[in-house]
Amino acid sequence: MPADLTGADKVAVGPLRVAVAARDVVGTGGGTVAIETVRNFDESGHTVAFVVDTDVPADLNTVALSRTAFGNALKRWHPQGRMASRLRHFLQMFIFSCLGRWRLAKLEKQGYVSIDHNIEAFGGDIVVLHNVFIAQYKADRRPLIRKLPQFLNPVFVFRLVREQIALRSRRVQAVVAVSEQTLEEARPYLRADALQFVIHNGINLSRYHPLDDATRTANRQALGVAERFVMLFVGHEFERKRLDLVLEAIAALPPTVCLWVIGGRGSSSAQYADLARRLGVAERVQFLGTVNDAERYYQAADVFVLPSDYETWGLVVMEAMACGTPVLMTPVGCAPHVVRDGETGYLVDYHAQSIVEKVSVLLSDGARYAAMRRAARLAAEPYGWSGVARKYLDVVAAVRERMHGA
Repeated sequence: MPADLTGADKVAVGPLRVAVAARDVVGTGGGTVAIETVRNFDESGHTVAFVVDTDVPADLNTVALSRTAFGNALKRWHPQGRMASRLRHFLQMFIFSCLGRWRLAKLEKQGYVSIDHNIEAFGGDIVVLHNVFIAQYKADRRPLIRKLPQFLNPVFVFRLVREQIALRSRRVQAVVAVSEQTLEEARPYLRADALQFVIHNGINLSRYHPLDDATRTANRQALGVAERFVMLFVGHEFERKRLDLVLEAIAALPPTVCLWVIGGRGSSSAQYADLARRLGVAERVQFLGTVNDAERYYQAADVFVLPSDYETWGLVVMEAMACGTPVLMTPVGCAPHVVRDGETGYLVDYHAQSIVEKVSVLLSDGARYAAMRRAARLAAEPYGWSGVARKYLDVVAAVRERMHGA
Protein backbone atom coordinates (compact mmCIF):
# COMPACT_ATOMS: atom_id res chain seq x y z
CA MET A 1 0.00 0.00 0.00
CA PRO A 2 1.24 3.54 -0.69
CA ALA A 3 2.19 5.56 2.36
CA ASP A 4 -0.46 7.90 3.71
CA LEU A 5 0.19 11.54 2.83
CA THR A 6 -0.62 14.10 5.47
CA GLY A 7 -3.30 15.72 3.29
CA ALA A 8 -3.50 18.48 0.73
CA ASP A 9 -4.38 21.04 3.39
CA LYS A 10 -1.22 20.55 5.47
CA VAL A 11 2.02 22.24 4.46
CA ALA A 12 5.20 20.35 5.28
CA VAL A 13 7.24 22.00 8.05
CA GLY A 14 10.10 24.07 6.77
CA PRO A 15 12.14 25.63 5.58
CA LEU A 16 13.19 22.79 3.28
CA ARG A 17 16.09 22.52 0.86
CA VAL A 18 14.98 20.74 -2.27
CA ALA A 19 16.95 19.84 -5.42
CA VAL A 20 14.82 18.86 -8.42
CA ALA A 21 16.25 17.20 -11.54
CA ALA A 22 14.34 16.96 -14.81
CA ARG A 23 15.37 16.70 -18.45
CA ASP A 24 13.77 18.47 -21.41
CA VAL A 25 11.32 20.34 -19.20
CA VAL A 26 9.55 22.61 -21.72
CA GLY A 27 6.74 21.00 -23.68
CA THR A 28 6.72 17.63 -21.91
CA GLY A 29 4.32 16.24 -19.30
CA GLY A 30 7.00 15.30 -16.78
CA GLY A 31 8.75 18.62 -17.36
CA THR A 32 5.54 20.49 -16.63
CA VAL A 33 5.21 18.70 -13.28
CA ALA A 34 8.81 19.63 -12.42
CA ILE A 35 8.37 23.29 -13.42
CA GLU A 36 5.08 23.78 -11.60
CA THR A 37 6.21 22.12 -8.38
CA VAL A 38 9.52 24.03 -8.39
CA ARG A 39 7.59 27.27 -8.90
CA ASN A 40 5.31 26.46 -5.96
CA PHE A 41 8.21 25.36 -3.72
CA ASP A 42 9.93 28.69 -4.41
CA GLU A 43 6.79 30.76 -3.83
CA SER A 44 6.29 28.94 -0.50
CA GLY A 45 9.69 30.15 0.74
CA HIS A 46 11.71 26.95 0.44
CA THR A 47 15.27 26.86 -0.93
CA VAL A 48 15.18 25.22 -4.36
CA ALA A 49 17.85 24.11 -6.83
CA PHE A 50 16.66 23.07 -10.29
CA VAL A 51 18.96 20.72 -12.25
CA VAL A 52 18.05 20.84 -15.95
CA ASP A 53 19.66 20.39 -19.36
CA THR A 54 17.85 23.14 -21.29
CA ASP A 55 16.39 26.60 -20.73
CA VAL A 56 13.44 27.01 -18.37
CA PRO A 57 10.61 29.60 -18.27
CA ALA A 58 11.86 33.10 -17.48
CA ASP A 59 9.70 33.46 -14.37
CA LEU A 60 11.86 30.89 -12.55
CA ASN A 61 14.67 33.45 -12.24
CA THR A 62 14.57 33.32 -8.43
CA VAL A 63 15.39 29.60 -8.42
CA ALA A 64 19.02 28.44 -8.40
CA LEU A 65 19.48 26.81 -11.81
CA SER A 66 22.10 24.17 -12.49
CA ARG A 67 22.18 23.55 -16.24
CA THR A 68 24.18 20.58 -17.53
CA ALA A 69 26.49 20.86 -20.53
CA PHE A 70 25.38 20.31 -24.14
CA GLY A 71 21.65 20.30 -23.33
CA ASN A 72 20.64 23.37 -25.32
CA ALA A 73 22.93 22.45 -28.21
CA LEU A 74 21.41 18.98 -28.50
CA LYS A 75 17.88 20.38 -28.31
CA ARG A 76 18.65 22.81 -31.14
CA TRP A 77 20.11 20.03 -33.29
CA HIS A 78 17.49 18.78 -35.74
CA PRO A 79 19.11 15.75 -37.41
CA GLN A 80 17.86 14.25 -40.64
CA GLY A 81 17.14 10.54 -40.60
CA ARG A 82 16.06 8.06 -37.96
CA MET A 83 19.55 6.93 -36.90
CA ALA A 84 20.76 10.48 -36.31
CA SER A 85 17.59 11.28 -34.35
CA ARG A 86 18.13 8.25 -32.15
CA LEU A 87 21.73 9.28 -31.58
CA ARG A 88 20.66 12.75 -30.48
CA HIS A 89 18.04 11.32 -28.11
CA PHE A 90 20.54 8.85 -26.66
CA LEU A 91 23.12 11.59 -26.09
CA GLN A 92 20.51 13.79 -24.38
CA MET A 93 19.60 10.99 -21.97
CA PHE A 94 23.09 9.63 -21.34
CA ILE A 95 24.75 13.00 -20.74
CA PHE A 96 22.02 14.18 -18.39
CA SER A 97 22.01 10.87 -16.52
CA CYS A 98 25.74 11.29 -15.83
CA LEU A 99 26.01 15.05 -15.29
CA GLY A 100 22.61 15.35 -13.63
CA ARG A 101 23.52 12.66 -11.11
CA TRP A 102 26.82 14.42 -10.41
CA ARG A 103 25.03 17.73 -9.80
CA LEU A 104 22.44 16.10 -7.54
CA ALA A 105 25.15 14.33 -5.55
CA LYS A 106 26.85 17.67 -4.82
CA LEU A 107 23.57 19.19 -3.69
CA GLU A 108 22.73 16.16 -1.52
CA LYS A 109 26.04 16.67 0.31
CA GLN A 110 24.94 20.25 1.01
CA GLY A 111 21.80 19.01 2.75
CA TYR A 112 19.31 19.14 -0.09
CA VAL A 113 16.69 16.41 -0.46
CA SER A 114 16.77 15.44 -4.13
CA ILE A 115 13.82 14.70 -6.41
CA ASP A 116 14.56 12.99 -9.73
CA HIS A 117 11.78 13.01 -12.32
CA ASN A 118 11.54 9.84 -14.41
CA ILE A 119 14.96 8.60 -13.25
CA GLU A 120 16.58 11.02 -15.73
CA ALA A 121 19.43 11.70 -13.25
CA PHE A 122 19.80 8.00 -12.38
CA GLY A 123 17.80 8.37 -9.19
CA GLY A 124 17.63 10.70 -6.21
CA ASP A 125 16.41 10.55 -2.62
CA ILE A 126 12.95 10.65 -4.20
CA VAL A 127 12.12 9.30 -7.64
CA VAL A 128 8.99 10.50 -9.43
CA LEU A 129 7.67 7.91 -11.87
CA HIS A 130 5.68 9.39 -14.73
CA ASN A 131 5.65 5.94 -16.32
CA VAL A 132 7.20 2.50 -15.88
CA PHE A 133 9.14 1.77 -19.03
CA ILE A 134 8.98 -2.02 -18.84
CA ALA A 135 5.21 -1.84 -18.31
CA GLN A 136 4.90 0.51 -21.26
CA TYR A 137 6.74 -2.03 -23.41
CA LYS A 138 4.48 -4.85 -22.25
CA ALA A 139 1.39 -2.77 -23.05
CA ASP A 140 2.51 -2.37 -26.68
CA ARG A 141 -0.21 -4.12 -28.68
CA ARG A 142 1.85 -4.56 -31.83
CA PRO A 143 2.88 -8.07 -32.91
CA LEU A 144 6.11 -9.33 -31.31
CA ILE A 145 7.93 -9.29 -34.63
CA ARG A 146 7.38 -5.51 -34.81
CA LYS A 147 8.44 -4.94 -31.20
CA LEU A 148 11.75 -6.82 -31.30
CA PRO A 149 13.66 -4.20 -33.36
CA GLN A 150 13.38 -1.84 -30.40
CA PHE A 151 16.18 -3.81 -28.73
CA LEU A 152 18.51 -2.50 -31.45
CA ASN A 153 17.65 1.05 -30.42
CA PRO A 154 20.16 2.37 -27.84
CA VAL A 155 17.52 4.75 -26.41
CA PHE A 156 15.18 1.86 -25.65
CA VAL A 157 17.89 -0.32 -24.12
CA PHE A 158 19.35 2.51 -22.03
CA ARG A 159 15.95 3.44 -20.59
CA LEU A 160 15.18 -0.18 -19.78
CA VAL A 161 18.51 -0.82 -18.03
CA ARG A 162 18.54 2.53 -16.23
CA GLU A 163 15.07 1.94 -14.81
CA GLN A 164 15.88 -1.53 -13.50
CA ILE A 165 19.12 -0.39 -11.84
CA ALA A 166 17.87 2.89 -10.36
CA LEU A 167 14.66 1.55 -8.83
CA ARG A 168 16.64 -1.00 -6.82
CA SER A 169 19.31 1.49 -5.75
CA ARG A 170 19.92 2.11 -2.05
CA ARG A 171 20.03 5.78 -2.98
CA VAL A 172 16.26 5.90 -3.52
CA GLN A 173 14.44 6.46 -0.23
CA ALA A 174 10.97 7.07 -1.67
CA VAL A 175 9.05 6.61 -4.88
CA VAL A 176 6.23 8.90 -5.98
CA ALA A 177 4.00 7.55 -8.74
CA VAL A 178 1.65 9.80 -10.67
CA SER A 179 -1.14 7.22 -10.52
CA GLU A 180 -2.14 4.09 -8.63
CA GLN A 181 -1.60 2.10 -11.82
CA THR A 182 1.97 3.39 -12.13
CA LEU A 183 2.82 2.43 -8.55
CA GLU A 184 1.35 -1.03 -9.05
CA GLU A 185 3.48 -1.49 -12.17
CA ALA A 186 6.63 -0.30 -10.37
CA ARG A 187 6.19 -2.30 -7.17
CA PRO A 188 7.85 -5.55 -8.40
CA TYR A 189 11.07 -3.57 -9.01
CA LEU A 190 11.18 -1.56 -5.77
CA ARG A 191 13.06 -2.30 -2.57
CA ALA A 192 10.72 -3.40 0.19
CA ASP A 193 11.84 -0.58 2.50
CA ALA A 194 11.33 2.26 0.00
CA LEU A 195 8.53 4.65 0.92
CA GLN A 196 5.76 4.65 -1.67
CA PHE A 197 3.36 7.49 -2.53
CA VAL A 198 0.83 8.37 -5.21
CA ILE A 199 0.50 12.04 -6.18
CA HIS A 200 -1.62 12.79 -9.21
CA ASN A 201 -0.44 15.42 -11.66
CA GLY A 202 -1.92 18.89 -11.38
CA ILE A 203 -3.11 21.58 -13.77
CA ASN A 204 -2.51 25.31 -14.08
CA LEU A 205 -6.17 26.22 -13.66
CA SER A 206 -5.61 29.90 -14.46
CA ARG A 207 -3.97 29.07 -17.80
CA TYR A 208 -6.26 26.21 -18.76
CA HIS A 209 -9.86 27.41 -18.44
CA PRO A 210 -13.02 27.57 -20.55
CA LEU A 211 -13.84 30.64 -22.62
CA ASP A 212 -17.17 32.39 -22.60
CA ASP A 213 -19.29 31.69 -25.68
CA ALA A 214 -18.46 34.90 -27.54
CA THR A 215 -14.70 34.61 -26.99
CA ARG A 216 -14.71 30.93 -27.91
CA THR A 217 -16.58 31.67 -31.14
CA ALA A 218 -14.04 34.37 -32.04
CA ASN A 219 -11.19 31.97 -31.23
CA ARG A 220 -12.67 29.27 -33.48
CA GLN A 221 -13.18 31.76 -36.30
CA ALA A 222 -9.56 32.89 -36.04
CA LEU A 223 -8.44 29.26 -36.22
CA GLY A 224 -10.63 28.62 -39.28
CA VAL A 225 -12.99 26.06 -37.73
CA ALA A 226 -16.12 28.12 -37.03
CA GLU A 227 -18.42 25.68 -38.80
CA ARG A 228 -16.61 22.46 -37.99
CA PHE A 229 -16.65 19.89 -35.20
CA VAL A 230 -13.04 19.72 -34.02
CA MET A 231 -11.38 16.65 -32.55
CA LEU A 232 -8.07 17.31 -30.79
CA PHE A 233 -5.19 14.88 -30.23
CA VAL A 234 -2.18 16.00 -28.16
CA GLY A 235 0.89 13.90 -27.45
CA HIS A 236 4.20 12.57 -28.58
CA GLU A 237 4.81 8.89 -29.39
CA PHE A 238 1.96 8.59 -31.89
CA GLU A 239 2.34 4.81 -32.02
CA ARG A 240 1.64 4.25 -28.33
CA LYS A 241 -1.10 6.86 -28.20
CA ARG A 242 -2.78 5.27 -31.28
CA LEU A 243 -3.18 8.23 -33.58
CA ASP A 244 -3.92 5.67 -36.31
CA LEU A 245 -7.26 4.88 -34.65
CA VAL A 246 -8.20 8.57 -34.56
CA LEU A 247 -7.41 8.97 -38.27
CA GLU A 248 -9.48 5.89 -39.10
CA ALA A 249 -12.34 7.32 -37.07
CA ILE A 250 -12.19 10.66 -38.91
CA ALA A 251 -12.57 8.77 -42.20
CA ALA A 252 -15.85 7.27 -40.96
CA LEU A 253 -17.30 10.53 -39.63
CA PRO A 254 -19.10 13.33 -41.53
CA PRO A 255 -16.91 15.71 -43.56
CA THR A 256 -17.65 18.55 -41.11
CA VAL A 257 -15.50 16.72 -38.51
CA CYS A 258 -11.81 17.66 -38.55
CA LEU A 259 -8.74 16.85 -36.45
CA TRP A 260 -5.92 18.85 -34.93
CA VAL A 261 -2.77 16.90 -34.04
CA ILE A 262 -0.37 18.60 -31.61
CA GLY A 263 3.00 17.08 -30.68
CA GLY A 264 4.76 14.23 -32.38
CA ARG A 265 8.25 14.32 -30.91
CA GLY A 266 9.81 10.89 -31.37
CA SER A 267 7.29 9.94 -34.06
CA SER A 268 7.11 10.22 -37.84
CA SER A 269 4.48 12.83 -38.66
CA ALA A 270 5.07 12.09 -42.35
CA GLN A 271 4.00 8.48 -41.81
CA TYR A 272 0.69 9.58 -40.30
CA ALA A 273 0.18 12.31 -42.88
CA ASP A 274 0.54 9.58 -45.49
CA LEU A 275 -2.04 7.47 -43.65
CA ALA A 276 -4.42 10.45 -43.67
CA ARG A 277 -3.94 10.75 -47.44
CA ARG A 278 -4.60 7.05 -47.98
CA LEU A 279 -7.77 7.33 -45.88
CA GLY A 280 -8.90 10.32 -47.93
CA VAL A 281 -8.97 12.76 -45.01
CA ALA A 282 -5.73 14.73 -45.50
CA GLU A 283 -7.61 18.03 -45.97
CA ARG A 284 -9.42 17.46 -42.65
CA VAL A 285 -6.27 16.82 -40.57
CA GLN A 286 -3.77 19.46 -39.42
CA PHE A 287 -0.42 18.41 -37.97
CA LEU A 288 0.53 21.40 -35.83
CA GLY A 289 3.70 20.06 -34.18
CA THR A 290 4.72 21.47 -30.80
CA VAL A 291 2.89 24.70 -29.91
CA ASN A 292 3.44 27.20 -27.11
CA ASP A 293 -0.24 28.12 -26.74
CA ALA A 294 -1.85 24.70 -26.43
CA GLU A 295 -4.64 26.15 -24.28
CA ARG A 296 -5.95 28.04 -27.30
CA TYR A 297 -6.56 24.74 -29.10
CA TYR A 298 -8.00 23.00 -26.05
CA GLN A 299 -10.46 25.87 -25.63
CA ALA A 300 -11.51 25.81 -29.29
CA ALA A 301 -11.79 22.03 -29.72
CA ASP A 302 -15.07 20.17 -29.34
CA VAL A 303 -13.66 16.90 -28.01
CA PHE A 304 -10.25 15.60 -26.92
CA VAL A 305 -9.36 12.08 -28.09
CA LEU A 306 -6.60 9.86 -26.67
CA PRO A 307 -7.03 6.11 -27.36
CA SER A 308 -3.63 5.17 -25.88
CA ASP A 309 -2.41 1.65 -25.33
CA TYR A 310 -0.67 2.90 -22.19
CA GLU A 311 -0.83 6.03 -20.03
CA THR A 312 0.17 6.71 -16.45
CA TRP A 313 -1.88 9.78 -15.56
CA GLY A 314 -2.22 11.89 -18.70
CA LEU A 315 -1.56 15.57 -18.05
CA VAL A 316 -2.95 16.56 -21.45
CA VAL A 317 -6.26 14.93 -20.56
CA MET A 318 -6.55 17.06 -17.43
CA GLU A 319 -5.58 20.21 -19.36
CA ALA A 320 -8.34 19.52 -21.90
CA MET A 321 -10.92 18.98 -19.18
CA ALA A 322 -9.83 22.16 -17.38
CA CYS A 323 -10.68 24.01 -20.61
CA GLY A 324 -14.14 22.45 -20.59
CA THR A 325 -13.40 19.97 -23.38
CA PRO A 326 -14.96 16.49 -22.99
CA VAL A 327 -12.60 13.54 -23.36
CA LEU A 328 -12.72 10.26 -25.26
CA MET A 329 -10.09 7.96 -23.77
CA THR A 330 -9.28 4.29 -23.43
CA PRO A 331 -9.52 2.98 -19.82
CA VAL A 332 -5.89 3.68 -18.86
CA GLY A 333 -4.07 6.22 -16.67
CA CYS A 334 -6.34 8.88 -15.23
CA ALA A 335 -9.39 7.74 -17.19
CA PRO A 336 -10.94 5.61 -14.41
CA HIS A 337 -10.64 8.59 -12.04
CA VAL A 338 -11.84 11.52 -14.16
CA VAL A 339 -13.63 10.26 -17.27
CA ARG A 340 -17.19 9.58 -16.14
CA ASP A 341 -19.04 7.91 -18.98
CA GLY A 342 -21.65 10.23 -20.44
CA GLU A 343 -20.81 13.00 -17.98
CA THR A 344 -17.26 14.30 -18.55
CA GLY A 345 -16.60 12.22 -21.67
CA TYR A 346 -16.63 8.59 -22.70
CA LEU A 347 -14.39 5.58 -22.29
CA VAL A 348 -13.69 4.01 -25.68
CA ASP A 349 -12.37 0.65 -26.81
CA TYR A 350 -9.22 0.01 -28.83
CA HIS A 351 -10.82 0.37 -32.24
CA ALA A 352 -11.88 3.26 -34.45
CA GLN A 353 -15.57 2.36 -34.49
CA SER A 354 -15.83 2.97 -30.75
CA ILE A 355 -14.56 6.53 -31.29
CA VAL A 356 -16.97 7.01 -34.19
CA GLU A 357 -19.94 5.94 -32.05
CA LYS A 358 -19.14 8.35 -29.20
CA VAL A 359 -18.42 11.31 -31.47
CA SER A 360 -21.74 10.62 -33.22
CA VAL A 361 -23.51 10.90 -29.85
CA LEU A 362 -21.88 14.28 -29.21
CA LEU A 363 -22.86 15.49 -32.67
CA SER A 364 -26.49 14.51 -32.19
CA ASP A 365 -27.19 15.63 -28.61
CA GLY A 366 -26.40 19.31 -28.10
CA ALA A 367 -27.88 19.52 -24.60
CA ARG A 368 -25.83 16.60 -23.33
CA TYR A 369 -22.72 18.01 -24.95
CA ALA A 370 -23.15 21.40 -23.25
CA ALA A 371 -23.59 19.67 -19.88
CA MET A 372 -20.45 17.61 -20.50
CA ARG A 373 -18.39 20.74 -21.10
CA ARG A 374 -19.42 22.13 -17.72
CA ALA A 375 -18.85 18.79 -15.95
CA ALA A 376 -15.37 18.40 -17.48
CA ARG A 377 -14.20 21.69 -15.97
CA LEU A 378 -15.67 20.85 -12.56
CA ALA A 379 -13.92 17.47 -12.56
CA ALA A 380 -10.55 19.16 -13.24
CA GLU A 381 -10.79 21.85 -10.58
CA PRO A 382 -9.55 19.76 -7.59
CA TYR A 383 -6.20 19.23 -9.34
CA GLY A 384 -4.61 22.67 -8.98
CA TRP A 385 -0.80 22.78 -8.65
CA SER A 386 -0.65 24.36 -5.21
CA GLY A 387 -2.24 21.32 -3.59
CA VAL A 388 -0.02 18.96 -5.58
CA ALA A 389 3.12 20.86 -4.52
CA ARG A 390 2.12 20.64 -0.86
CA LYS A 391 1.89 16.88 -1.16
CA TYR A 392 5.40 16.75 -2.65
CA LEU A 393 6.69 18.87 0.23
CA ASP A 394 5.16 16.41 2.69
CA VAL A 395 7.12 13.62 0.98
CA VAL A 396 10.33 15.70 1.12
CA ALA A 397 9.81 16.28 4.85
CA ALA A 398 9.18 12.58 5.45
CA VAL A 399 12.35 11.60 3.57
CA ARG A 400 14.45 14.24 5.35
CA GLU A 401 13.25 12.96 8.71
CA ARG A 402 13.96 9.39 7.68
CA MET A 403 17.52 10.21 6.58
CA HIS A 404 18.50 12.82 9.18
CA GLY A 405 15.94 12.59 11.93
CA ALA A 406 15.09 16.29 11.55
